[in-house]
Order: sequence, then structure tokens, then C-alpha cells
Amino acid sequence: GNVARLIESAALSRVRELARNPKVPPRVASTAAPVYPQALRDAGIGGRVVVRGVIGTDGRVESSVVVRSSGNSTLDNNALSAFYKWRFSAAKNDAGQKVRCYFVQGFPFVIEYK
Repeated sequence: GNVARLIESAALSRVRELARNPKVPPRVASTAAPVYPQALRDAGIGGRVVVRGVIGTDGRVESSVVVRSSGNSTLDNNALSAFYKWRFSAAKNDAGQKVRCYFVQGFPFVIEYK
């Protein structure tokens, strides 16, 4: 009854917990570039978006948020969309087990002056 539920709850929280400083950090396996709309380029709208995501034990981005906005919601959303397509080799703890962890990535949208 209650004991089984407590054990199950503790096991789930261990699975869900995030390694703050994994022994082996996640490594980027593949990336996707964010879309930079031509209309924004032409208007001189650019900036840098910084996202923080949770990388799962399968190397996929489980969730992600913008931690620093470019000041333009389209660029912010495009950075998030691209980041969800990234793949990683999973982080590992001291025992060599795959663990979930945070990963922070910047996406520059550079205005090209002609």
C-alpha cells in the first residue's frame, strides 16, 4: 500500500531528477540552424537568443525555455524550435549511468551590413 507508493515515488523522483554537474556532460551529436526570416534581416532586426533545455537520457531535448530574449518573439521562437531538433550523447553520472541534465545554448541572429 503506502510503502510501495513511497518507494515508487522515490524511484520516479530519481529518474526525473536532473544532474546539476554530470561527470560526463552531454555532447552535441547533431544540430539544426534556426530560421532567420528575410523580412527581419532586411529590417535590420537581429540579436542573440539564449535557451536552456533539459537533455534526456535518450539525447533528445525534453523541454526548453528562453533564458535571454533577443527582443523579438519570432527569433526567440525560431531558436527554441531549432533547439528541439538538436541531438546529444547523454550525460553520465559517476557510475557511468545516463542522466538528464541542463544544457544552455546561444543562437546569434547576425545582421549583415552591406
